[in-house]
Amino acid sequence: MIIPDTGAALAPAHGHEALHRRLEDLEHRAAESANVSEARALLEEASRIRYRAQRAEPAGHP
Repeated sequence: MIIPDTGAALAPAHGHEALHRRLEDLEHRAAESANVSEARALLEEASRIRYRAQRAEPAGHP
């Protein structure tokens, strides 16, 4: 399964709420998936998004 690039989900204009919703959606879809490969791909995408978001946060910002 190919997961579309979600780099736009990290754009400042979308805010943290959109990022949170995107991560919840990916995790929910992974939990509901009957296909292990699809679930793994969804969780890996969520992990990549979290990592990029953490790297984009200013130092000292929670």
